[in-house]
Amino acid sequence: MSIDLVTAPATTPSAVGDYTAQNNLIAALALAAQGAARVVGSNVVKGAVFLVGGSVYLAAADTSISGAASDYVKLTITGTTLVPSFVASLSGVTWSSTWNGYYDVSGNLYEFDELKALAGAAIAAASLRAIGGKNLAAGWAAALIAALGTGWTTILHKTIIDFSTGSAGAYGTHSINSLDAWVIPAGLYMLSCSGTLYNLQLQIKNSSTGWDGINGASGLILADGTNYRIYNLNSGSETVYYRKLL
Repeated sequence: MSIDLVTAPATTPSAVGDYTAQNNLIAALALAAQGAARVVGSNVVKGAVFLVGGSVYLAAADTSISGAASDYVKLTITGTTLVPSFVASLSGVTWSSTWNGYYDVSGNLYEFDELKALAGAAIAAASLRAIGGKNLAAGWAAALIAALGTGWTTILHKTIIDFSTGSAGAYGTHSINSLDAWVIPAGLYMLSCSGTLYNLQLQIKNSSTGWDGINGASGLILADGTNYRIYNLNSGSETVYYRKLL
Protein backbone atom coordinates (compact mmCIF):
# COMPACT_ATOMS: atom_id res chain seq x y z
CA MET A 1 0.00 0.00 0.00
CA SER A 2 1.12 3.60 -0.43
CA ILE A 3 0.69 7.20 0.62
CA ASP A 4 -0.66 8.86 -2.52
CA LEU A 5 -0.61 12.39 -3.82
CA VAL A 6 -4.02 14.09 -3.65
CA THR A 7 -4.17 15.73 -7.09
CA ALA A 8 -4.75 19.46 -6.85
CA PRO A 9 -7.21 21.23 -9.17
CA ALA A 10 -6.17 23.80 -11.73
CA THR A 11 -5.52 27.25 -10.34
CA THR A 12 -8.81 28.32 -11.93
CA PRO A 13 -11.13 25.28 -11.95
CA SER A 14 -12.64 24.81 -15.38
CA ALA A 15 -13.74 21.20 -15.56
CA VAL A 16 -15.62 18.63 -13.52
CA GLY A 17 -12.31 16.98 -12.65
CA ASP A 18 -11.08 20.18 -11.02
CA TYR A 19 -14.08 20.30 -8.71
CA THR A 20 -13.62 16.63 -7.89
CA ALA A 21 -10.00 17.40 -6.98
CA GLN A 22 -11.16 20.26 -4.76
CA ASN A 23 -13.55 17.91 -2.95
CA ASN A 24 -10.75 15.37 -2.47
CA LEU A 25 -8.52 18.04 -0.92
CA ILE A 26 -11.33 19.18 1.38
CA ALA A 27 -11.93 15.59 2.49
CA ALA A 28 -8.20 15.12 3.19
CA LEU A 29 -8.06 18.33 5.23
CA ALA A 30 -11.09 17.18 7.24
CA LEU A 31 -9.27 13.92 8.02
CA ALA A 32 -6.16 15.82 9.09
CA ALA A 33 -8.23 18.06 11.36
CA GLN A 34 -9.23 15.03 13.47
CA GLY A 35 -5.70 14.95 14.88
CA ALA A 36 -5.32 11.15 14.85
CA ALA A 37 -1.84 9.65 15.20
CA ARG A 38 -0.21 9.26 11.79
CA VAL A 39 2.41 6.69 12.78
CA VAL A 40 1.56 3.68 14.94
CA GLY A 41 4.22 1.05 15.50
CA SER A 42 5.86 0.26 12.17
CA ASN A 43 3.06 1.67 9.99
CA VAL A 44 1.80 4.96 8.64
CA VAL A 45 -1.88 4.42 9.38
CA LYS A 46 -4.76 4.54 6.93
CA GLY A 47 -6.22 8.06 6.75
CA ALA A 48 -2.96 9.81 7.65
CA VAL A 49 -2.54 13.09 5.78
CA PHE A 50 0.76 14.87 5.10
CA LEU A 51 1.53 18.25 3.59
CA VAL A 52 4.95 17.97 1.95
CA GLY A 53 6.33 21.08 0.27
CA GLY A 54 2.83 22.33 -0.54
CA SER A 55 1.42 19.03 -1.85
CA VAL A 56 -1.06 16.88 0.09
CA TYR A 57 -0.63 13.11 0.45
CA LEU A 58 -3.16 10.62 1.86
CA ALA A 59 -2.51 7.07 3.10
CA ALA A 60 -5.21 4.94 1.48
CA ALA A 61 -4.29 2.00 3.75
CA ASP A 62 -1.80 1.12 6.48
CA THR A 63 1.65 1.52 4.93
CA SER A 64 4.68 -0.24 6.40
CA ILE A 65 7.78 1.78 7.29
CA SER A 66 11.06 0.36 6.03
CA GLY A 67 14.33 0.15 7.96
CA ALA A 68 15.28 -0.52 11.57
CA ALA A 69 12.64 0.82 13.95
CA SER A 70 13.49 4.16 15.56
CA ASP A 71 11.78 7.28 16.90
CA TYR A 72 12.04 9.12 13.57
CA VAL A 73 10.27 8.54 10.25
CA LYS A 74 11.43 10.14 6.99
CA LEU A 75 8.86 10.65 4.21
CA THR A 76 10.42 10.80 0.76
CA ILE A 77 8.55 11.86 -2.38
CA THR A 78 8.88 9.17 -5.06
CA GLY A 79 6.81 9.98 -8.11
CA THR A 80 3.29 10.52 -6.83
CA THR A 81 3.75 8.68 -3.53
CA LEU A 82 5.45 9.20 -0.19
CA VAL A 83 7.80 6.44 0.90
CA PRO A 84 8.22 6.17 4.71
CA SER A 85 11.45 4.91 6.27
CA PHE A 86 12.91 4.85 9.77
CA VAL A 87 16.08 6.91 10.35
CA ALA A 88 18.46 6.82 13.28
CA SER A 89 18.66 10.56 14.00
CA LEU A 90 17.44 14.04 13.08
CA SER A 91 20.84 15.20 11.86
CA GLY A 92 20.37 17.95 9.27
CA VAL A 93 16.66 18.30 10.02
CA THR A 94 15.25 21.75 10.79
CA TRP A 95 11.84 23.34 11.27
CA SER A 96 10.23 24.96 8.22
CA SER A 97 7.85 27.79 9.09
CA THR A 98 6.79 27.85 5.42
CA TRP A 99 5.33 24.34 5.54
CA ASN A 100 4.99 23.89 9.33
CA GLY A 101 7.04 20.74 9.49
CA TYR A 102 10.52 19.31 9.98
CA TYR A 103 12.52 18.97 6.74
CA ASP A 104 16.01 18.13 5.57
CA VAL A 105 17.83 19.95 2.76
CA SER A 106 16.45 17.48 0.20
CA GLY A 107 12.85 18.38 1.03
CA ASN A 108 12.00 15.18 2.91
CA LEU A 109 9.44 15.55 5.69
CA TYR A 110 10.10 13.99 9.12
CA GLU A 111 7.44 12.62 11.45
CA PHE A 112 8.28 12.03 15.13
CA ASP A 113 7.16 12.65 18.70
CA GLU A 114 8.35 16.21 19.18
CA LEU A 115 8.16 16.06 22.97
CA LYS A 116 10.28 12.92 23.14
CA ALA A 117 12.79 14.46 20.72
CA LEU A 118 12.93 17.60 22.85
CA ALA A 119 13.55 15.58 26.01
CA GLY A 120 16.36 13.66 24.31
CA ALA A 121 17.96 16.85 22.91
CA ALA A 122 17.36 15.72 19.32
CA ILE A 123 15.76 19.14 18.73
CA ALA A 124 16.42 22.40 20.56
CA ALA A 125 12.87 23.77 20.77
CA ALA A 126 9.28 22.64 20.22
CA SER A 127 7.26 24.03 17.31
CA LEU A 128 4.13 21.86 17.03
CA ARG A 129 0.95 23.00 18.73
CA ALA A 130 -0.17 19.48 19.68
CA ILE A 131 2.82 18.81 21.93
CA GLY A 132 0.75 18.88 25.13
CA GLY A 133 -1.18 15.75 24.23
CA LYS A 134 1.77 13.59 23.25
CA ASN A 135 3.40 10.75 25.13
CA LEU A 136 2.36 11.96 28.59
CA ALA A 137 3.44 8.82 30.39
CA ALA A 138 7.09 8.88 29.34
CA GLY A 139 7.69 12.04 27.38
CA TRP A 140 6.75 14.60 29.99
CA ALA A 141 8.64 12.78 32.71
CA ALA A 142 11.74 12.71 30.52
CA ALA A 143 11.34 16.37 29.60
CA LEU A 144 10.94 17.41 33.23
CA ILE A 145 13.92 15.35 34.32
CA ALA A 146 16.01 16.94 31.56
CA ALA A 147 14.92 20.40 32.70
CA LEU A 148 15.17 19.89 36.47
CA GLY A 149 18.17 17.59 36.72
CA THR A 150 18.65 13.87 37.13
CA GLY A 151 18.21 14.10 40.89
CA TRP A 152 14.45 14.40 40.36
CA THR A 153 14.20 11.04 38.58
CA THR A 154 13.10 9.15 41.69
CA ILE A 155 10.41 11.68 42.55
CA LEU A 156 8.93 11.80 39.06
CA HIS A 157 8.79 8.03 38.66
CA LYS A 158 7.31 7.13 42.05
CA THR A 159 3.71 6.89 43.15
CA ILE A 160 2.56 9.27 45.90
CA ILE A 161 1.75 7.61 49.21
CA ASP A 162 -1.99 7.06 49.78
CA PHE A 163 -2.47 8.12 53.41
CA SER A 164 -6.13 7.04 53.30
CA THR A 165 -4.93 3.43 53.54
CA GLY A 166 -2.88 4.15 56.65
CA SER A 167 0.42 3.97 54.78
CA ALA A 168 2.94 6.45 56.14
CA GLY A 169 5.98 5.62 54.03
CA ALA A 170 8.94 3.36 54.67
CA TYR A 171 10.67 3.87 58.03
CA GLY A 172 14.43 4.28 58.01
CA THR A 173 17.45 5.62 59.88
CA HIS A 174 20.85 6.90 58.86
CA SER A 175 23.91 7.23 61.10
CA ILE A 176 26.21 10.21 60.49
CA ASN A 177 29.77 10.25 61.81
CA SER A 178 31.17 13.19 63.73
CA LEU A 179 31.68 16.32 61.58
CA ASP A 180 30.35 14.46 58.57
CA ALA A 181 27.27 14.97 56.38
CA TRP A 182 24.56 12.89 54.71
CA VAL A 183 23.24 14.21 51.40
CA ILE A 184 19.55 13.28 51.46
CA PRO A 185 18.66 11.03 48.49
CA ALA A 186 15.95 12.21 46.10
CA GLY A 187 12.48 11.81 47.54
CA LEU A 188 9.88 13.19 49.93
CA TYR A 189 10.64 12.62 53.61
CA MET A 190 9.20 13.27 57.05
CA LEU A 191 12.36 13.32 59.15
CA SER A 192 13.74 14.16 62.56
CA CYS A 193 17.28 15.48 62.73
CA SER A 194 17.47 17.06 66.19
CA GLY A 195 20.14 14.70 67.55
CA THR A 196 21.85 15.05 70.92
CA LEU A 197 21.50 18.67 72.10
CA TYR A 198 20.35 19.58 68.57
CA ASN A 199 23.74 18.83 67.05
CA LEU A 200 22.31 17.78 63.70
CA GLN A 201 21.90 20.59 61.21
CA LEU A 202 19.64 20.55 58.13
CA GLN A 203 21.58 22.36 55.41
CA ILE A 204 20.85 23.72 51.93
CA LYS A 205 23.58 24.23 49.33
CA ASN A 206 24.03 27.93 48.60
CA SER A 207 24.86 29.58 45.28
CA SER A 208 28.57 28.83 45.60
CA THR A 209 30.10 25.77 47.21
CA GLY A 210 28.99 26.30 50.79
CA TRP A 211 26.05 25.15 52.87
CA ASP A 212 23.59 27.11 55.02
CA GLY A 213 21.36 25.63 57.69
CA ILE A 214 19.86 25.55 61.13
CA ASN A 215 20.33 23.18 64.06
CA GLY A 216 17.57 20.80 65.05
CA ALA A 217 15.33 21.35 62.02
CA SER A 218 12.82 18.58 61.45
CA GLY A 219 9.75 18.12 59.31
CA LEU A 220 8.73 17.45 55.72
CA ILE A 221 11.44 17.84 53.07
CA LEU A 222 11.40 17.32 49.31
CA ALA A 223 15.00 16.45 48.33
CA ASP A 224 16.59 16.30 44.89
CA GLY A 225 19.56 14.16 45.91
CA THR A 226 22.06 17.01 45.54
CA ASN A 227 21.21 20.25 47.32
CA TYR A 228 20.01 19.11 50.77
CA ARG A 229 22.03 17.45 53.50
CA ILE A 230 22.22 16.86 57.25
CA TYR A 231 25.49 17.74 58.99
CA ASN A 232 26.63 16.33 62.34
CA LEU A 233 28.27 18.94 64.59
CA ASN A 234 28.68 16.50 67.47
CA SER A 235 31.93 14.83 68.54
CA GLY A 236 30.21 11.46 68.20
CA SER A 237 27.93 9.87 65.64
CA GLU A 238 24.26 10.88 65.41
CA THR A 239 21.22 9.18 63.90
CA VAL A 240 18.59 10.65 61.59
CA TYR A 241 15.11 9.12 61.77
CA TYR A 242 12.72 9.38 58.84
CA ARG A 243 9.82 7.99 56.86
CA LYS A 244 10.25 8.11 53.08
CA LEU A 245 6.89 9.08 51.61
CA LEU A 246 7.89 8.80 47.97
